[in-house]
Amino acid sequence: MAADLLIRAAQDADSRDIWRWRNDATTRAMSVHSTEISWDAHAAWFAQAVAAGDRRFYVGELGGAKIGLCRFDLAHDGASAEVSINLNPDRRGQGVGASLLAGCIARFRQEFPVGLTATIRPDNPASQRIFARCGFVLVDNDGRDGFGHYRL
Repeated sequence: MAADLLIRAAQDADSRDIWRWRNDATTRAMSVHSTEISWDAHAAWFAQAVAAGDRRFYVGELGGAKIGLCRFDLAHDGASAEVSINLNPDRRGQGVGASLLAGCIARFRQEFPVGLTATIRPDNPASQRIFARCGFVLVDNDGRDGFGHYRL
């Protein structure tokens, strides 16, 4: 992990950047839900999501610049959490994804030492590699929903 990687809780001031990252064409194509998101819908969702007790967002920064976001959604029973990652499109292909994910996992597990899952499109080898580098293994790829399901 990069020594100067800062992992911090997402803040209201991050909302517009996260909205831009969510609407990036590559992000949309690799997401579970691929439709574009309006600013108003995102702003309402983000305000609710950061206040929710069952969800955590962490932003990673290198040299003061935002490199991406990890989101953790706790299961209803609190025994596990689903994690997703969204890199700043300007930082793709620079080898920062696994460090971001590892740092966010470490931060999240300080508060919630639970098992983690991830849902990844089968045509998203970049995310598959990032999650594999962090120890996730494919546990279900039977095609019921068209996604690979991973566990750490």
